[in-house]
Amino acid sequence: MTVQSAITGAIPPGASIETLSRGERFEIAEYRDDAVVLLLGPQRSRTPVPWRVWEELGAWLAAKGWTELGAGRGQPTSSESLNGFLDARISRSVGSYVAAILVEAGLAEADGGHPLRIRWKAASGRAARSGADAWAQIQAICRDAMSAGRTIATIDRGIPNRILGVQPDAIVRASGEARTPDGQGAQVTRAMVERVWHALASGGHVSHIPGMLFFAYALVAEIPGVAVDSDRRGLHVADWDLAMTPYQEGIAVGAPTSRRRYWTLAANPARYRVVDAVRDLDEDWWLTGSTDLHAGDRVAIWKYKGSGDRRGIIAFGEVLTDPEMRDLSGEDHTYWIDPAGTAAALRVRVRYVIKPAEPLWFELAPAGSVIRQLPVSRAQGGTAHHVTPDQWTQLMALAGGWPEPTADDHARGVIWAAAEIQPAVTSYFAMLRAELQGEPYVKADANREVRVATGRSHGAVEYKFANISAVLRDVGLPYVLGYQPRGNYQSALRAAVERFLADDREIPRLLEEMPAPEVSPSGQLVQVDPPVMAPPGTDGRGRTAVGVDYLERETRNRDVGLKGELLVVEHESAWLLAHGRPDLAERVVHVPTTLGDGAGYDVGSFRLDGSPHHIEVKATRGSINAPFFVSEKELRHASEHPGTYSIYRIFDLGPNPRFYKLTGNMRETLHLTPVSYQARVTAPGARTVIPD
Repeated sequence: MTVQSAITGAIPPGASIETLSRGERFEIAEYRDDAVVLLLGPQRSRTPVPWRVWEELGAWLAAKGWTELGAGRGQPTSSESLNGFLDARISRSVGSYVAAILVEAGLAEADGGHPLRIRWKAASGRAARSGADAWAQIQAICRDAMSAGRTIATIDRGIPNRILGVQPDAIVRASGEARTPDGQGAQVTRAMVERVWHALASGGHVSHIPGMLFFAYALVAEIPGVAVDSDRRGLHVADWDLAMTPYQEGIAVGAPTSRRRYWTLAANPARYRVVDAVRDLDEDWWLTGSTDLHAGDRVAIWKYKGSGDRRGIIAFGEVLTDPEMRDLSGEDHTYWIDPAGTAAALRVRVRYVIKPAEPLWFELAPAGSVIRQLPVSRAQGGTAHHVTPDQWTQLMALAGGWPEPTADDHARGVIWAAAEIQPAVTSYFAMLRAELQGEPYVKADANREVRVATGRSHGAVEYKFANISAVLRDVGLPYVLGYQPRGNYQSALRAAVERFLADDREIPRLLEEMPAPEVSPSGQLVQVDPPVMAPPGTDGRGRTAVGVDYLERETRNRDVGLKGELLVVEHESAWLLAHGRPDLAERVVHVPTTLGDGAGYDVGSFRLDGSPHHIEVKATRGSINAPFFVSEKELRHASEHPGTYSIYRIFDLGPNPRFYKLTGNMRETLHLTPVSYQARVTAPGARTVIPD
């Protein structure tokens, strides 16, 4: 677990937090790839704090005890204080804000005294191991190394050390480094190992402990799940569950003591478009063959070499189900090239957890790399191949580590039981109803209700609410604006939302009857690129989309449509004015007001050369991926006037609406799916239907 993953998993963007000492409120504006951006002070100044600094701070705090906050910038402060550490790395004094974020994320605790102090917390609730247990496993590893004649190299310079003896409180070694008078290297004591382990288990990373022998790091690095940093000066947890699995005497050294195992799942791109599937989907069904995969196992997704192509790992995932006989031939699965691949066979459901920006290609891997040692790299076929725990640890080091849950399990993709999901869904939709009706509600009250019902933390509930927003976004429905969508939700959550929508009678009425929310001032409509179209009938994740009735209800909401149309009138007028055509700007018209509803478009505007521009407006409170309805009259007008016709699709209709533009012949631009038919009986027994 990294500090970055813990913070982003615990605190959603837009969250408002109080400092610990003065109760000053500030906000997390956004999470960027390189930093978290804070809004500070009365002016809400945007202040980025690099993730690099957070990770360094985590390792620094983990090696210390209670640490004072210290004075702000411009005042004398100790380099051993939190502000002293941060002032050396950031131009603005941010110690009080950083401390509040660490406590909110569950990474640190504060004593509430004067001066305020914080202390790094061990990752409670994640099956952390004691130093004594880690020492017992290292003793076993060293005994095994002695009997096999295997050396253990230092992490910094790779100098081999031969184990000479395993004592109750020390490891005796022979080394090519400085020796004691009797020819032995300096002993690594139990206290040294436990100190390294404590720092590692507390923060997920350890380095630069004063006076520590580098061979102590080397011994801890022998524990499966622990990896050496790229600069070879410290260690980090590459796979938390594996590293924290308690040692069991009698189990082969290095073998996992839990049921989890590791595999590669491989696909031939000539049979299955695996690159496209991994890119587009969060979950997918994978063939197992005769192998013994089970729920909880972890997998590396391997692409076999295509014609003149590369092979290697393109993703990492987690197995969600035990093998089950499943026939995909009746499903709309667009990634299988070979139809035989969809036939009934044993399959497991896999969730893609890590999608590296750059795949781990075999052809680019250096000699000795774990990529070249995997059994699948030598295989001539087959889907599932074993990966050893040690190989998995090395793969995780290459991938940047498995994104582990935080202490109370609210990171991305965490599993909630059905009994916990239901109160979260119920409370969320109570807020959505209030928002659609323009009524006030208190987010803190909804959060408290779910905490009481489930026992989850404040951050866990906030994250789950954001997950529900993501479900609604993905099916094209409006969501609570105070909870911006966060993806990678569990399939059980989506199913619970779908069940709620199927049983609910009030929200469809609200979508049709409630006034549209207030929109931004004139001219502030923001244009974006059109979305990448999902496979027909899906929500972009390869799953069947729901909510057509809800979308149809919103389409009939005349207030939503009218506000969208008038917003486009204002936008077009402002755009023409800004481009030096005030004569055209004053002639932009709202067509239903001037010509009636039969024209086939909503706004009459102009190009800069004075030629007409006919705009059909489709507005929704929903997301960019929400489908929309078009009439036969609109399609006919678009095909007859492809050079002058556009559709402006407004989405996120509210304080900050956006839109994308589609031009030309809509029969060529859009994927059109008939959702209603005009039918008549032509003869007894006949079944002819005519699309409307």
